[in-house]
Amino acid sequence: LTSVPVLEASLRLAGGQYLIWAVGFCHKVFDPPTGVTACDSEYGAGYIQMFDETRCVGDFGSAYNLTTWAGHEDNPGGVAYTVSNDALAAVVLLHCDPLLQDRHAVVDHNEVLQTEMLGKKVYTLRLRSLCACPGACPAASPAEPPAPSVPEVLPPDLVHHGHSCKLQQDTLEPLELTHLPPVELQLPQHGSHQSGLYTWVIGWGTALLPAPRGADPWSLGRGGGGA
Repeated sequence: LTSVPVLEASLRLAGGQYLIWAVGFCHKVFDPPTGVTACDSEYGAGYIQMFDETRCVGDFGSAYNLTTWAGHEDNPGGVAYTVSNDALAAVVLLHCDPLLQDRHAVVDHNEVLQTEMLGKKVYTLRLRSLCACPGACPAASPAEPPAPSVPEVLPPDLVHHGHSCKLQQDTLEPLELTHLPPVELQLPQHGSHQSGLYTWVIGWGTALLPAPRGADPWSLGRGGGGA
């Protein structure tokens, strides 16, 4: 049922009241009918929701179950789709209809049956769909993988080869820094949060492992850095 679109339908309860039902099948319902306040349920967005003319009046949650029943000559069978939370349950009897031309579900009966079972209100809806017929709606083909992004092109006179510690310029000899030994510098630092004399250790093309004499080594779980 993954290819069946969300169905919105106005259906009548046994007492005569009409409610708008949003049945998502295998898709959670995030958008309410136009002009109606969305559901704000402790269960999050559910697979079936019901609305009156202004607001959400029921969200059945995201726990669902699918079962099938075999057909016969007069009834080709179908799928029973149940969604429930702690207080409400909705049972969608989705009858197989091989005469439908697309994957949309349609209303088979515009009255919703109301019952109560184990202290829980149960609503039963009767719909029809081509996708309730075995093999009629194969799973959609997987989406095409996204096209590879175009890598950023640097100016031709400046191409940096990462981790090589070389600066390659097309018009000049490459600059090679890997032969430079680490250097320690003591420089004053001024800032709004901290000021003072700090020792800087610059490793150039060499990862730094030992700390300056008398100082605690740097540790972030990633090994030594280049400065």
